[in-house]
Amino acid sequence: KQIHMHRPMALCTGRGDDTNLYVAEAAAPPVQEGVRRLGLRVVILDREGNQITNFGNELGGEGHDQFIAPHAVSVDSEGSVYVAEVSYTAFGSKQDPVREVTSLRKWKRVSG
Repeated sequence: KQIHMHRPMALCTGRGDDTNLYVAEAAAPPVQEGVRRLGLRVVILDREGNQITNFGNELGGEGHDQFIAPHAVSVDSEGSVYVAEVSYTAFGSKQDPVREVTSLRKWKRVSG
């Protein structure tokens, strides 16, 4: 089965009974800016490659449902998902004045 992803930057598997695959997707390059459903999200797939769900917002930013530049993903034993970003390099360093931005976040599993 062929699975199409947009700029996958990181991949991990769940732990314990969680056999899902977690894929962090990077943003679209400038030439594809504005094209819907390209990156800036984490996609959760079952072992057969079927999408279970995803989270993130195709519009990058600092909101609770947005990413700037996801580059790593991990899942803990409770099913919480951690995403690390190169947000300072991609965004914070380009602000005036330069500023720190969040680069590691956790999404706590609440069901299933």
